[in-house]
Formats: sequence, structure tokens, C-alpha cells
Amino acid sequence: MSITFQFDRPTAIRVAQLLEGAGMLKAAVDVWLGVCAGDPYDPDARIKFGELFFQHRQAEFPPGTLQRSQFILQAIGFSLPTPVLVDAYFDNLRQLLRDRPKRDVPGSVVLGLGTGRCGSTTLTAAFASLPDACATHENPPLVNWEPREDQLRFHFDRFRFLADYFAVVHDASHSWLTSLETFFDQFPTGKAIGLFRDAAACVPSFMRIKGTGPGSANHWVPPGNGIWATGPGDPSYPTYALPAEPITDPDAVKAGHIARFVTEYNQALHALSAKHPDRLLLVATDALNDSETAARLREFLGYPLAVPTALNRGGTQDSARLKQKF
Repeated sequence: MSITFQFDRPTAIRVAQLLEGAGMLKAAVDVWLGVCAGDPYDPDARIKFGELFFQHRQAEFPPGTLQRSQFILQAIGFSLPTPVLVDAYFDNLRQLLRDRPKRDVPGSVVLGLGTGRCGSTTLTAAFASLPDACATHENPPLVNWEPREDQLRFHFDRFRFLADYFAVVHDASHSWLTSLETFFDQFPTGKAIGLFRDAAACVPSFMRIKGTGPGSANHWVPPGNGIWATGPGDPSYPTYALPAEPITDPDAVKAGHIARFVTEYNQALHALSAKHPDRLLLVATDALNDSETAARLREFLGYPLAVPTALNRGGTQDSARLKQKF
């Protein structure tokens, strides 16, 4: 027989604090995780969880290892790029790359972006196949839809650091859309590839991987809505109001949220491309493997990019090998 305790949020926070004070770090981490899951928009709770998670487990990961980098990035993804976590990350990265010679000229930085379910994993795999590239997919932390300065500073410092060692540095994520202008300002030679796919194709693909019915994921609604689960990535999406009338078909409402997101995202992507035609190349998902697209990519980037056949068809199974964060 198992016993489950459920607390309101203030009580859960107090319990977590008491457990930490008693030195019961694992139990405190578990309770803080529940607090963050209930409201991923609470930065104080996320910071507390991330730093306690790091404190509790960091001894398991030797300095100067890829595993330690991945662990710290996991903590930052749960949390925010706090000074403690950022210092630990870059200390480890310096050790990890200590035997790799620095480049005379920094490498190029190329972002990939799109709504999701649009070929971003395939694009990242293409960059990862280059001989001297560091390519990641959704490297933590996801940037909030209303970007936080600490999130952008961490990513941009990471790009600059890695560009001293690699010819090409790439990351692809839906969350780059609302900070792309800032990226262009910070990286005068930086470029981006925007993938777009019609909502009619994106919506059923999203519904497959996000699940259906009450309790499934819906990134586009406020937390505590009483219908859908919340997740740490929710702040990286726009939030839409719930219908005023009672919701009798949650899946139809969620599909409507996804369709709105995809439509508005693609509109914003096209507007940015019109404003920055030399820096943002748009590619339709269904044309990603075309020979004409290969020629466009080569002209845009200045080097050939061999795009593999479409990955993550029907799920996210191909993302695993690109989740080796760096």
C-alpha cells in the first residue's frame, strides 16, 4: 500500500524548505519539482529547485566530462541560468575543451527555428554531420516567449565560447523566434534558417506527440487551468485565453490553440525574413530534401549542407541522438 500526500502550493513550499533545513536534500528536491510543475512561470521556485538539484547530484559527474555538461544543462533547463549554474557550466566546458586548439577566426553561428513538427531535428542532424560543427537541438534553457535577459546572455555567451573552437555552431528551437532580432544585433554575421509547415499538417502531428484528453500537454494555456498538464517548457510558448464557454471538447480547443500558434508563428517568420532577407532563409518543410533547397542552402551558408531524409516521422524517436547537449 502506498500513501500519497497532496499539499497546496504554499504548504508544499514550506515542506520543501523544512526538508532542506533537515538535510533531506533528495526529498526537498522532489517536493520543489512538484512546486515547479504546478507553475513553471514562477522563477523563484525554479531557481530554488535548479540549484538544489545541482547541489544534491553534482558530485556524481566528474569535472571536465560531457556528462557533467549535460547534467548542468539539465539543471539550467529545469531552472534558469543562475550565476551558480552558469559558472559551473563554463568551468566544465573550459576543461572539456582544454585539449582542442582555438581557432584563429571564430566560427559561424547559425540558428534553426520553426514551430516544431517542422523538420528542425532533420536540420540539426544536417549540421551535426559537418566535420567541424557543434550542433544541438533545443539546448537548454528554452527561451521564454517573452525572453529573459539571463537566458539570452547564457546562450549568446555559449555561442561565442564554442565559436572559438568550432567552424560552425548551431542550435535549433522554436523558442528562437521572439529573440531573433536580438541575436542578429549580437552576432553581426550570424544567420538563421526558418522552417515552415502548414497548420493543417502541423496540428495532427502535434496532437500525436502531446497526447489527447484531459491531463495531456497543452503549452498554450495558463497553468492551473484544471484540464491540461503543465510543463517546464510552457513559458517558451505564447499563452492563449481559454474560451468563455464551458469546454466540452478539450482536444478541439487544444487543436485550435496549436493551429493559431502555427499560423501566427509562420506569419512572424515570413515578416522577419522580409526584413532580413540576407540573414534569414525560409525553407518549407516538404522541400527540405529537394535539390533546389540544397542549392539555396549552399548559397546562403557558403558551404554544402547534406540534409538527411526526414527524421522524427510520427514521433520524437530520432531526437535522442541529438539530445547529447554540449
